[in-house]
Parts: sequence; C-alpha cells; structure tokens
Amino acid sequence: MNIGIDMVQFMVFTIILAVIAAVIDLTITISSPIYELHQVNPTLTQYELFQSGMRVGREILATSANTIYLAFFGGQLALFIWFFKLKYSFGHIINSKIFAQEFISIILGGIAVAISIPITAWITAFLIKRPSRQRKMMSLSINRN
Repeated sequence: MNIGIDMVQFMVFTIILAVIAAVIDLTITISSPIYELHQVNPTLTQYELFQSGMRVGREILATSANTIYLAFFGGQLALFIWFFKLKYSFGHIINSKIFAQEFISIILGGIAVAISIPITAWITAFLIKRPSRQRKMMSLSINRN
C-alpha cells in the first residue's frame, strides 16, 4: 500500500527537526548565563564572555549528547523490541536501515550540538559587547540616575 510519503524525505525531516530542537535548547542554555554574567560584571571583555560560554558549553555537552541519544533510542525502542520478538539476529538488526538511520541521527545530532557551542558563545559575546549596545546601555544607566 502506497500512502504517498517519501520515507527518505520523512527521515531527513525528523532528523533535522530533532537536531534543531537540541541545538535550540543548547544555545539558550549557553547564552543565558553569558548575558547574566555580563549583567553582574559589565567590565568583562568579549573574550572573557566567550570563554565563560565555552566553559558552560563544555559542562553541558555530555548531557546534551546523552539527551539526543536517549531521545532517538527511546523513539525506536518499540521497533527494536519487535525485532527481538521476531527473533532477528543481532547482526541483522545492526545492518538494518532503521539502525543506520538512528546511528546517523545520533552522530549528526552530536556534531550539531558540538559545533553550536563555540558559535553560540561567540555570537552572544559579540552581541553583548558590540559598540552600539554599549552606547545604549550607557545611556540607559545615565537616564536611571
């Protein structure tokens, strides 16, 4: 029965959607502490803010990678149980398309999360310390007094 859905495109879509969700979660988790750190100590340089973001990113990288792994594995757990119930061999499961899809999804998700850490830290530090923002922050503090 053909339902009119290209499963390869659907697979790519689900991978992209899951990776985007993980990256969004990670970028908010990195950028928020950088902004709060700047609020507490506005004298920090762009490089110091970037380094702080990188430290936060290193701390949460393993957690984010585990979240991606568990999300993908959990999503396919029923299928793997079904494979074992049908007495598929371990080698057959490892060589199946669905296993390859999950493995590629996990790898791509981990790469996307790892790449987004320095990019997020740099962009956040740059946006906080850009000259136009500094002038605006100074004018706001002058207006409060």
